[in-house]
Amino acid sequence: MSSEAKPVFPIYQMMDRWAAFAYATPEVKSHHHALYFALATICKNKGGMSRYTLPYQTGMELSGIGSKSTYLTALKELEEWGFLTYTPGANRFTVPIIEVHFCTSIGNLLAFYRESIDTSIDTSIAPSTDRNKELIDSKTKEVEDLKTVLVNKDEELATLRAALASAQSDLVLMTAERDKLAEEVATLKTQPRGLRTPGGAAVNLVFPDWATDTFRAEWQQWVDFRQGKRDKLKPASLQKMLDKLGTYDEEFSSRLFDKAITNGYTGLIYEDTDRKFAEYLAAKPENAHLNLNRHAASTRNNGFNSAIRGQKPDARAGQMASALASAVFGANADRSDIPF
Repeated sequence: MSSEAKPVFPIYQMMDRWAAFAYATPEVKSHHHALYFALATICKNKGGMSRYTLPYQTGMELSGIGSKSTYLTALKELEEWGFLTYTPGANRFTVPIIEVHFCTSIGNLLAFYRESIDTSIDTSIAPSTDRNKELIDSKTKEVEDLKTVLVNKDEELATLRAALASAQSDLVLMTAERDKLAEEVATLKTQPRGLRTPGGAAVNLVFPDWATDTFRAEWQQWVDFRQGKRDKLKPASLQKMLDKLGTYDEEFSSRLFDKAITNGYTGLIYEDTDRKFAEYLAAKPENAHLNLNRHAASTRNNGFNSAIRGQKPDARAGQMASALASAVFGANADRSDIPF
């Protein structure tokens, strides 16, 4: 392409002349503006040619005039005003000819525009052997560079294969370590439930002597539930809870777990739990003496152990024993018959 500036079509000068005329002529309507602008645009698209053929349908579409009679009337009025020469077709097979008239200054600009267009076209299509040679040399260099890259990639691939071959022993060792780790994980998963804190750390919790696998499972289920409700329980709190549950039996403890989880309680043992346990024992006359003996002994032991640790003994221990005796043997029973 030529480095010279691209020629500019004098559309602004043409429209300025038309605008001056339209301002001074009240008869100029909107369809006259649209038609004249369309004719000037066609002149520009045809390289500055002011004489050209224009079919009716094309002229109507470009000017936006929907009526053929209005279109022909506008052409004749533009001709009367001196802006064009209109030569209608001799018959329906002949295309009308339009020749747009411009003032002398605009005509000179159009002539210069056509000459510049012709020069630009001649320059743009001129052969350039040197330029073609530069393109060929550039493409050849790109091909050579690509071949070099491919050779380097082959060398890198060979090096990588050698490194992989030498790393087989390391891979076998890693596989063995992975299998060992999997065995350790499997061992952790098979540990008895209830021996872990909510965080998963192992803790040596002491369960009641009567605790079965079912109790341990229910205990861990409650611990997991409790973890999601409030802060994590500390091992000391867990052990204290187990010690308290040890004063009950497995069935009553199971009821406590179920009630807490079902109702969404964050606690497990409340102030009236001992009373409810006494009522629970009273409803089992077949083993009431055994249950009362065990619970009373555990209650007394809790108070004794608290005294040893320097804490205030549980004042409810004696009250609990009396309440149990009254519930089972009656309020006026001879205390010599009470087995504890």
